[in-house]
Parts: sequence; C-alpha cells; structure tokens
Amino acid sequence: MQLSADGVAAIYRRECRPPNFEPELTAYDDGSGNWTIGCGHSGPEVHEGLTITREQADAQFKADVRPCEAAVNANVTAPLTQNQFDALCSFAFNIGIGAFQTSTLLKVLNAGKYEQVPAEMLKWVHSGGKVNTGLVNRRNSEIGQWTRGAFVSSATVAVDPPPSWWQQAHNQIKAIGSSTVIGSLTGAQLQDAGAKLQTLPWHRIAIVGAALFGVGIFWDWFRSRQ
Repeated sequence: MQLSADGVAAIYRRECRPPNFEPELTAYDDGSGNWTIGCGHSGPEVHEGLTITREQADAQFKADVRPCEAAVNANVTAPLTQNQFDALCSFAFNIGIGAFQTSTLLKVLNAGKYEQVPAEMLKWVHSGGKVNTGLVNRRNSEIGQWTRGAFVSSATVAVDPPPSWWQQAHNQIKAIGSSTVIGSLTGAQLQDAGAKLQTLPWHRIAIVGAALFGVGIFWDWFRSRQ
C-alpha cells in the first residue's frame, strides 16, 4: 500500500508547527533535546543554527515518508483500510521506525485486535518523561484517522439461526402499524379510505383482529417456555 494524498497532507500538517503549519526553516529543539528542521526532519546533520529553504524542507519530507510506508508494509500482516494505513505511517513517522517495529501496538494489530490500537497509540504521548500536550493532540488526530470509514473489528458476533415460519409470521403481525400506512397517504387518499371504512363489515374485522391478537399472545407464551 501507499500513502494517500490525504495521508501525506495529514503528516505534513502534523509535523509543521502552528499557527501557519509551514515547514520550520530554522532548526529547533523538539522538546526532548533533538534538533529538528523542516517537517519533522532530524538527524546528525541537523544542528542549532541550521537553516534550509522551503524546497529543501519539502524534499526532506518526501524522503522521510517513504521508509515509513515501507516499514508499515513490511511489518503489518493484518489487513488494513487506507485510513488505517495512513494513520500507522503517521505514527511510525513520529515515534521512529525502530520503535514502531518493536511496539506493542504492532503485536496487537498483527494479532487482529484492531480495537486495541487506539489505546496503544495513546501510550506514546510522553516527551522528556512528561505528558506532552502536542503529542496527545497528535495521537487523537491519528486515532480519528484510524477509525474513519470502514473499521475492521476482531470481535466475534454469534449468528442466530434463521427464524422459523412461526416467528416470521409473529414478527410481521407485530410490525403492522397504522402510522406507517397513514404517513404514506395523501389527504385525498385518507378521505377515500375513511369512506370505505364505513362500509366494511366490522364483525369480520373484529374476528380477524382477535385471532391475530391471540396468535401473538400464544407465540410469546411459547417462546417463554423454550
């Protein structure tokens, strides 16, 4: 898989500091003693006082994203949606490929425990031994991306057997409601229906209604004894 255009844009925005969300063209300390520049680029060549151009920052970002794609593809064995893949690439970009490869998140994901991934992401919010608000916000953004659209769950859901013809008939009887019918009629149709009702044999309607009511009561009693 490859990062989508939205996935690339999301990482770019997360790595660029507010309020303008533009690349940092002068090296800065990321809060944990690592000198960083551009869109989250760090390394031995980055040092205090270093400056780059916007074009250099964009080129660095593109080069830094590709190994994250490769790491997710190489290490994740569970099926992923595009949004899930994009979120994991962003996560790996931020914490580092090595940390991603040895993370508990990767283990639970490959075990098919998709629902545990958000909680594992939220464990990575510390910088310098303290909770970092910026990392909390980033993890929540990645979790939102992870859960967007189709979500693959490992939960097992018991499948009920198909209903018997008795239950199907009972469900149909219970589902009959005059409000559904009336709501679909026009004013003229309601007037016509009212006129026809006056000519119906009410004793027959009463007999049919009582029979249907009795069937419903019998079914509820029968089900309660099983």
